[in-house]
Amino acid sequence: MAFSEIEYAREQGMDVIVLDHHIPEIKLPKATAIINPNRMDDNSGLNYLSAVGVTYMFIIGLNRKLRREDWFKKNDLKEPNLIALLDLVALGTVCDAVPLKGLNRILVSKGIEVIQKRLNPGLNSLIEKSKIKSKVSVHDLGFKIGPRINAGGRLGFSNFGTDLLTESEKSKIDSISNDLDKFNSERRTIESYVLDQAIAQVDDKKLKNKLLIVSGEGWHEGVIGIIASRLKDKFNKPSIVFSINNGEAKGSGRSIKGIDLGQLVISAVQSNLLKKGGGHSMAAGLTIESEKIEELEKFFEKQLTNKVINTHDNKILFADDILSTSAINLDVHREIEKNWSFWIRES
Repeated sequence: MAFSEIEYAREQGMDVIVLDHHIPEIKLPKATAIINPNRMDDNSGLNYLSAVGVTYMFIIGLNRKLRREDWFKKNDLKEPNLIALLDLVALGTVCDAVPLKGLNRILVSKGIEVIQKRLNPGLNSLIEKSKIKSKVSVHDLGFKIGPRINAGGRLGFSNFGTDLLTESEKSKIDSISNDLDKFNSERRTIESYVLDQAIAQVDDKKLKNKLLIVSGEGWHEGVIGIIASRLKDKFNKPSIVFSINNGEAKGSGRSIKGIDLGQLVISAVQSNLLKKGGGHSMAAGLTIESEKIEELEKFFEKQLTNKVINTHDNKILFADDILSTSAINLDVHREIEKNWSFWIRES
């Protein structure tokens, strides 16, 4: 969606390759290449990949090309061990809240195996900080390690996560890890405050809508995505949370199964309601003039008029099979863990 930025880079003589997984508009920027499994002309069937998944597949392709041309030998360089990077791929895939199916499932499964080898000292430091004693699980990545890495970016220190995962000196790693833990505690405090205000806005009128929209002046932009996820979980409705500053509202949304939020946002962009916006089926980001929020609310409701949404007071539990208590043993546990060890997060 960065048309002007990519055009400016081209004018400066730069080649731009875009790696993305969000739903694009029909018109694409004039980049050297746009690699996105959600492009309308893409037939890979990998539209469920996360951003890190797209990037990893690109690196595999690039590495294969360089190997065929003997680039590593010609430049006296050792070919990188891409398997060793799967720990970060697993972490990014889980935290991007994409469905854990197909290639995603393989990347996460193998990535967790790499995590167990403790190859990344920064990641290992966070595992210890999170007090994870046993094998790292998908739940640990999504709710213990991921939030700590993201906490820096949410509070305006986005380089901390990168620094931690690329640092090798133990004293620096320990320092960054401690800071991220503090940021995460601060993030929780801010989140609790904003969540209370957001829930207070959800009255009977809003509950009749198929999509919830709440907004607040000066709400911390770093937590609105989490708040949207909390509202979505609490009310079982697609939810968008806006932070308003100087007449401009920046929003973050989370959806439920069956509602493509990214497509809704793209439709609003094409209708000139939004300044900008984009996303995928389960999450989206958007910017709008604050005075148009009510108009946007009506627009989304109109778009969803004929959409049947499965909303229940109680969440539906999906069961694959019935297991008697007498059949529970270590062999069954190991078999389930090997084949279906993923806690699927709807967010």
